[in-house]
Amino acid sequence: MIGTGRGLVLVASGGQVIRHLPSPGVGTPVRWQDPRTVLIQCGMTPAGSASRLWLEPVSGARPAPVTPPLSSGQADYNIWHLASGSYLDALGRRCGNHVIARQEHHGAVQIYSIPGAGNTDIVAATSRRLLLQESPGCTSAFPVSLAWYNPATGAQTIAVPVSRHDAGVVDVTPYYNGRHRA
Repeated sequence: MIGTGRGLVLVASGGQVIRHLPSPGVGTPVRWQDPRTVLIQCGMTPAGSASRLWLEPVSGARPAPVTPPLSSGQADYNIWHLASGSYLDALGRRCGNHVIARQEHHGAVQIYSIPGAGNTDIVAATSRRLLLQESPGCTSAFPVSLAWYNPATGAQTIAVPVSRHDAGVVDVTPYYNGRHRA
């Protein structure tokens, strides 16, 4: 799936257009949710309007919202489903702007304050823990550590620590092997 200025397009591996898909706004594919549905982020524009998550069926059926409408300048980037609830990788209005939030069943969100982190980004998840890239400052993206965080207990384990003189983790690509995540 490809996000374009005119909407989403399902494309074969050889580059042929399979179909144009209905989109609730300017959309960006986030990841395949299952073989028939893609999680997309829609609505973010240069003007800074809010962005939310949708499930886009590759059949061409209408997309369904995953997250509620947000205020201008806020955005949901990704969502991870754990045993303790659904957690958003989001742009908020706090120090550093990147936050972790739990989406409640009625649509409200609870923002999590991660000890020692000004900015947080979810990299991957297991059934109980989130793998986070964390930077301590509000204005700088570095240094970045990698940590496992259990939102149900608040327990955190630093997997890759950094010092103030080190840029730390620059990028992370999780390895997936069928049904098992490493």
